[in-house]
Amino acid sequence: MKKILIFLLLILSLTIFSRNLLFIGDKFIDKNLELKNENYVLDVLNKNIDEDDEIEKIILIGEKSSKTDIYSDNLKLIIYNNKNINIIENIINGGYDSEINIYNEKESNPKIIIKNYTGGSGNYQNVSIIDLKSKKIIFDSNINRFNIKGYFLNDFKISLSINEFNFIIDLNNKKTKYINENLYDENGTLINQNTSLMIGGISQINTLNFNRSIINISFGVSGFYHADRIGYLNIMMKYSNNDWEILSISFDKILYSK
Repeated sequence: MKKILIFLLLILSLTIFSRNLLFIGDKFIDKNLELKNENYVLDVLNKNIDEDDEIEKIILIGEKSSKTDIYSDNLKLIIYNNKNINIIENIINGGYDSEINIYNEKESNPKIIIKNYTGGSGNYQNVSIIDLKSKKIIFDSNINRFNIKGYFLNDFKISLSINEFNFIIDLNNKKTKYINENLYDENGTLINQNTSLMIGGISQINTLNFNRSIINISFGVSGFYHADRIGYLNIMMKYSNNDWEILSISFDKILYSK
């Protein structure tokens, strides 16, 4: 009986030890979890996320065709502690360079930001934020919560609307360029019939150092064609009372580009 107990303790120790030695790029194997396809470790964090003085291991895994493949799909978040295992599935779309970061770390209910890149010419970011207390997704970049729309106006101006907010921005810095490209005439009248702006996906997401409960999301805005980058729309918001509150909206205009 004593030998059996020692053997079981050895197996348990090896399991815990192997979890602690996980590295990004390793094949992920856990006999306690039923995973259909081959999964690889995409990112790992060791943090105390529930104020119990114990360090949890947070692992982001995803399915890949091989270890060297840079694209991963069907991502999952696995949280280990000394008592149990939590797995959260369907957390984010597949993408490149997937990573996780703790957000709101110093408060009693931290959250995790998961992000990766879509690839292609836009190379936008997929972003998901998970509330660690409820284990629920509270932000998903695939859900259009901002309803951003934009149009060209006469007199070298654009109109931008974000939910109930509306803004007019002048583009005098592009006046000569647009006249030379026969998009406007010299009087500022639109010639091009396509007046819709090109609003891209998320270009960047940041937590603010002075208050980690606030995040800032940036969207690329282009004009008559993708290379006609006008600037970046920045939305600062805070998660409060189970919803996102917009705190500020700004626009960083590109003053010159060839």
